[in-house]
Amino acid sequence: MNTEQAIQFKLTDKILEVAGIVATLALILLPFAFYSHLPDEIPTHFGFKGLPDGFGNKGSIWSLPIIGTLLYIGLSLLNYFVVVKNKPNSREKYGQPIAQESILRLMQIIKLFLSSAFAFIIWKTIQVSLGNADGLGVWFLPTFIVLMTFLPIIFLITSVGKSRK
Repeated sequence: MNTEQAIQFKLTDKILEVAGIVATLALILLPFAFYSHLPDEIPTHFGFKGLPDGFGNKGSIWSLPIIGTLLYIGLSLLNYFVVVKNKPNSREKYGQPIAQESILRLMQIIKLFLSSAFAFIIWKTIQVSLGNADGLGVWFLPTFIVLMTFLPIIFLITSVGKSRK
């Protein structure tokens, strides 16, 4: 691939990628920092209202960091092999009007959002376990669902509009 066809990473892309990595590191480091302070039983599931409704041993604190890290790595690999490594003009071959830079940015935003949400859940799990909080908050799940549903739709609609100009 020659340099004029390569995807140019803007400052925003770099900031989003670093922020996603920081959120993923927080997701991993929080259990390390608080593990010795956790009681033997911790919340493992939160209901629609954000209150804990499932409990397990404190070793279950590691499930979300493992899932979140694998998800971040998987989305990064998907982003690299499908978007970055693909030739920028290959979208014309498949009739896709969305620029690869837009897809790259959307994937970075999704990775950041998921890692941040998982880190928040871990933080609140720790706080509930230590008696410092009651749950995630009634706003968490509806906000998460709305953002995960509409953020990609809005982003893709605006990206299609930009790429047709």
